[in-house]
Amino acid sequence: ADCVRERRPIIHNDYPTLPNRRELPPGHAEVSRELVVPVFRGERIVAILGVGNSPHDYGDRDIATVAALADLAWDIAERKRAEEALRQSEARYRRIVETANEGIWAMDEHYLTTFVNSRMAALLGYTVGDMLGRPVTAFMFAADLADHSDQMKTRQQGGDAQYERRFRHRDGSEVWMLVSAVALQDDQRRFRGSFAMFTDITLLKRQQQRLEQMAHYDALTELPNRVLLADRLRIALALARRVDRLLAICYLDLDGFKPINDTLGHEAGDRLLAAVAGRLKQCLREGDTVARLGGDEFVLLLGGLSDIAEGERALNRLLAAIAEPYALGNGLPVSISASIGVTLFPLDHAEPDILLRHADQAMYQAKHTGRNRYCRFAEHQVGDPAYFP
Repeated sequence: ADCVRERRPIIHNDYPTLPNRRELPPGHAEVSRELVVPVFRGERIVAILGVGNSPHDYGDRDIATVAALADLAWDIAERKRAEEALRQSEARYRRIVETANEGIWAMDEHYLTTFVNSRMAALLGYTVGDMLGRPVTAFMFAADLADHSDQMKTRQQGGDAQYERRFRHRDGSEVWMLVSAVALQDDQRRFRGSFAMFTDITLLKRQQQRLEQMAHYDALTELPNRVLLADRLRIALALARRVDRLLAICYLDLDGFKPINDTLGHEAGDRLLAAVAGRLKQCLREGDTVARLGGDEFVLLLGGLSDIAEGERALNRLLAAIAEPYALGNGLPVSISASIGVTLFPLDHAEPDILLRHADQAMYQAKHTGRNRYCRFAEHQVGDPAYFP
């Protein structure tokens, strides 16, 4: 108490004669002399160390020796406490890393994997050992490598980023991740790698893709719907202008679909529409479009035609394909035909909506003149050259 109160070493070379001294606890050795020194850190006393029962009286040299011993003992104890705290902290953070719902991935300046947690490895179908030492690109799709290279340039410059990236699962499937990446730099701010956290957004991406599919494709036939058709038509018109070729805008309506649908039922009618859609897709070339507007109405965009005859051959193939019998699972084959109205851009250089309307009008003309045929829109008005210059 005197040591703490007076903030200095205390020597009692006549301990038994001290007034008001406290009784020692049972079993404690008798004390004849004592030396108590404070341990300072800054202005604060952090500990005291006492020694006793020297065969000679304590003096200044003993104070210096014990004070040095006290300082050393405190430093050792503090280091032990710091090491234990660090060990506990590392263990705690490792548990956090290993049990985190996010994937964690670190790589060095050569883009080789130096650390992944168990969650990251599991997201891609690997073990941690499978991934260590391998380049990040080993787990990516070739189509994404250019964008990945741009991201790595940003990391090399010390930049951080958050972005979406798909990775290749061990089974070859796509795994979409939200990536939050930071650059790792040394004291001289030189690039030493990257550290990133990964959140699995595959389910969200699939939901987005389903919504996009619903927004742009017909649910029954999986053909483009009106919305996507408008975009495809805009692109096809621009391409026709650029390459000086004809674009056939075709409006197709099935002949006699309603009686089949009413007689055999809507399920059979749906199977028939799906089968027709499949045949139309098989007849088209790469770059052409077939869309379903609803019911039994379809629109086809046949681009890159060098002359009218090429378009007529394509339409005849379509009519022949549609006219082949269909097996709808009711035991009897079903036959159907189609009426097609067509207008040719730029011979008909109207706006997109008007072009569709002209093709629709020509389709009704094909219906009225016998069905199972095609008819061009107002040929005597828009001209009928054999070749487009």
